[in-house]
Amino acid sequence: MHAFSRILSCCKPDAAPEQHPLEPTDRAQPASSAPGGMGVVIRNTAHIETATPGLEAFYPIIERTQPAGQARRAIDLGSGGGRDSKFLAARGWDVTAADTEKDAAGPLANHARIKFVLGSLDAVAAEPGSIALINCQRVTPFMSLEQLRAMLARASHILSPTGQLAISFFGPSHSWTLEPEHKDKLFYDIEAIETELARCDLKLVAHPNETKGPQRAANGKKVECWHEIRVVAARDVPVREPALAARLRAGMDTQESPQGPSAGR
Repeated sequence: MHAFSRILSCCKPDAAPEQHPLEPTDRAQPASSAPGGMGVVIRNTAHIETATPGLEAFYPIIERTQPAGQARRAIDLGSGGGRDSKFLAARGWDVTAADTEKDAAGPLANHARIKFVLGSLDAVAAEPGSIALINCQRVTPFMSLEQLRAMLARASHILSPTGQLAISFFGPSHSWTLEPEHKDKLFYDIEAIETELARCDLKLVAHPNETKGPQRAANGKKVECWHEIRVVAARDVPVREPALAARLRAGMDTQESPQGPSAGR
């Protein structure tokens, strides 16, 4: 099943706050609509230092595929409360945090390794092949199909040969597929995700991390089935070291889909 539908934009710089994916108040709550808009949720999550599940699940792969001795530049797209930006900066990455909500700049103001850009991926200045990591957690459900494809094309263009795209999608079993208020959102199964990545010469480098189950959203509403699919992709499987390439190929063939925590940004 390919579950596609048009949704509210989160990528336009002039979008209203309620059009953005919202942050949870803690690791047990996925992003959703919340009273007061995006700014309230950003303030509620600004203290969180741990990575989102999508980045956490694949960070070991991301880390070991980066060439030694080279500067590591990351883009955290839809940075929200800044938890992933801070996680990466603490590990030596130079991070550009991009968000269409200006309040997202506040939590990152005192971090020397983090630069905030108001806008979407197009607003980030980057030369072709210059970015080691693009992190995009809980943003795609709030993009239109056209915006998603434009973002993936841009990501493919600016990723380095060993660069990684860590990205999450809402799956077709998500309860929101049955709720009229969410009828314009996009939902993807694994096949659809791989198809969209392939359009931009991107492919998975590990099995997806998928979670499915009840969660409580940031607005306090219980979601009976929060279905989220997280993947890491690259322009090509890194082959800097033959042994590393072999491990990655083996991982794609044998790795079981991990069931990590489904707490959100």
